[in-house]
Amino acid sequence: MGLDFEFIQKYLPWYIDAAILTVKVAFFGILFSLIVGVVCSIVQYYKIPVISVEE
Repeated sequence: MGLDFEFIQKYLPWYIDAAILTVKVAFFGILFSLIVGVVCSIVQYYKIPVISVEE
């Protein structure tokens, strides 16, 4: 019982597509979280009264 190279060759394009999709989702997730973090930090720094929470 060894590696089935036909199986690997058959499904390798699917794995490559899935890896590319994973990288895209991770990139946009990180980008979105950075944008939200910067907006939240600006709100706290400038103490915008409509949005910021008073402590």
